[in-house]
Amino acid sequence: MGIFRKNPEDAFLRDRTKRRENLTFNSEAYGHCLMKAGLSAASIMIENYVDQRGNYYFMPDGSIHIWSKDSFDEMKSKRVSEWGFGYGDNFPEYLCFRLEMMGFTFVIQETLNGNALTWLSARFPDVEKDSLGLI
Repeated sequence: MGIFRKNPEDAFLRDRTKRRENLTFNSEAYGHCLMKAGLSAASIMIENYVDQRGNYYFMPDGSIHIWSKDSFDEMKSKRVSEWGFGYGDNFPEYLCFRLEMMGFTFVIQETLNGNALTWLSARFPDVEKDSLGLI
């Protein structure tokens, strides 16, 4: 990087901060989640496919945004493939959900604003389960 050039990381981080503020102020529910890497072809093929900590944002338009705290991963989906309390014998007291085409099970650990259960049951009642399967 030259002496008189601007650092591109600053612009990237500033833009990222603005997007996160927009999600926080406009979401119907948000909080902390565990991004639990599941058993899948992706976890076998990709070595860095591991559990991460993250934040979830449930938006009024029905989209879901997930931001990892441990990496720069950002995910967005319009469809929940299934949701319920726990999966397998793991986290039976926590609300969990999966998104289509993503190998994580998202475990809602803390809701900071709104009601995640109400949001999921209103938008995705057809994929509600008592408990999710392990895979």
